[in-house]
Amino acid sequence: MDHHTGHLRCGRNRLKIAVEVTVIVAATWLRLYALALKPLHHDEGVNGLFLLRLFREGVYRYDPANYHGPTLYYFALITSSVNNLLFGGEGTNTLAIRIVPVLFGIGIIGLATGLRNRLGKAGALFSAALLALSPGMVYFSRDFIHEIPLAFFTLWLVVCLARFYDTHDAKQLFFASIALALMLATKETAVISLASIVASAGLAKILVPQPANLTLSKLGGSRRLVLLLVCSAGLFLVFTILFFSSFFGNYSQGMHEAVATYSYWFRTGMTQHKAPWYTYLNWLLREEPVILVSGACGTFLALFQRRSRFALFAGLWGFTLLFVYSADGSDCWIRGRATMECDVSRFRKQVAKVGPSQSYGGGFTIYVISVRAVKLLSL
Repeated sequence: MDHHTGHLRCGRNRLKIAVEVTVIVAATWLRLYALALKPLHHDEGVNGLFLLRLFREGVYRYDPANYHGPTLYYFALITSSVNNLLFGGEGTNTLAIRIVPVLFGIGIIGLATGLRNRLGKAGALFSAALLALSPGMVYFSRDFIHEIPLAFFTLWLVVCLARFYDTHDAKQLFFASIALALMLATKETAVISLASIVASAGLAKILVPQPANLTLSKLGGSRRLVLLLVCSAGLFLVFTILFFSSFFGNYSQGMHEAVATYSYWFRTGMTQHKAPWYTYLNWLLREEPVILVSGACGTFLALFQRRSRFALFAGLWGFTLLFVYSADGSDCWIRGRATMECDVSRFRKQVAKVGPSQSYGGGFTIYVISVRAVKLLSL
């Protein structure tokens, strides 16, 4: 009986691993196929200008009027430098810069599979599959913009904090500090994600009471707790200063403007490109119905049953973000429309140049599905 049970368990583990590998391979192919075929759109072009100066002159100055943070450019500097080293003279080509969001997009799926202890094996695998096949996630993972790195750092923060809560492993708290710093150094809307995380976690704690797991004794006493907090704060400051100061090349001005960016954002970012409050909900229903409906059902069940604090937190977090962006009604409505129309026009011209062999079949289908998803709320 034990021998039979062992074989059954071994078979299930192999099946699980096979499914996970299939999900990762599918996600990788969707994000890499004909990655350089579509010309850069206007947002990518603007980011490319900052990267080119950094790559050619070694100079980057954070500009709060530009809103978005420096992490994307420095990670792209790595891939462009490697590309230049391997294929002399290539440097900052389309493939080299777009590989950055591709890698972070695949990383998001990896983080989802790491939530087995919280979501269960089936739940984590289903979440990873939805992320892998989501038109919105595929589209944004193929664009040299800040959204996917921000999503990765945000999910990394949550995963690390959940693991620290479960295991009290100091490394997880240190990783969480780094993730928080990189979030804020990637895009100004990180503060919205952070506020949503805090609010959702607090509400889930109230609605699903559980015995405290972060007691002083479990953390090793007050002395160890203070040491953990000091080290975490130090790591946060180090990574924040490194990126905003252009690795100490623009320290005083960069650090000042890291704070000043929020005054710019509250003045202009929340008043431009207004859209009706139901715009994002309408797009999600049209483009991501499986994610939206399953997420709503899961959140309702978690709220009704009140057995899993993390499940309720995850649902509240997602719908809090949807509510905040819907109430604000700004940012990506007009820009998303313009980008989509520009991409479609340029893609048709590109197809005419390269011929039908690269446009029909899988690549064309993926692109048509993905290009529509530019209208979605980027998480």
